[in-house]
Amino acid sequence: VVTVERNRGYGHGIFTGLQAARGRFLAFSHADMQCAPADVFRACELLVGQPNPERVLVKGRRAPRGLGAALITNGMAVIASGVLSTRLTDINAQPKVFHRSLLPELTCPPSGFQFDLYLLYRAKQSGRSIQTIPVVFGERAHGQSKWAFSLFSRWRTIWATIRYIFQLRLG
Repeated sequence: VVTVERNRGYGHGIFTGLQAARGRFLAFSHADMQCAPADVFRACELLVGQPNPERVLVKGRRAPRGLGAALITNGMAVIASGVLSTRLTDINAQPKVFHRSLLPELTCPPSGFQFDLYLLYRAKQSGRSIQTIPVVFGERAHGQSKWAFSLFSRWRTIWATIRYIFQLRLG
């Protein structure tokens, strides 16, 4: 168990947990149970079965979703892929599983919602491939969305992410 004294954001919490982890392989997924815990194990099996698991990141790929969610997900992936000159898809899908050798590559992670984007981008920059497993996102069993509770909050998060994409591009 890792305790974060003050909530500094989604990315900060995940990165703090990853730094404290001691395993050869690291994983994270949403705590609200939108993803089945078994998805983490399926992703790990795919990773461990790779010829060179140190050079692969495995992530979820969400089953078809509603039109609005699909537009946001795919639109952000197109913007990120175009600006960053690397193919990225379904950026915030979970779980994410990777070899701990990627951790030192995460030199300046964002503390907010952009952490998943940063992780995938750094994985690609360091020459890792990204493999996917299909996952189904169900209804949230715990908690409430911190970014999608209103139209204004969604737009605010989308614009913050777009700004962050350009920050990544500019170094």
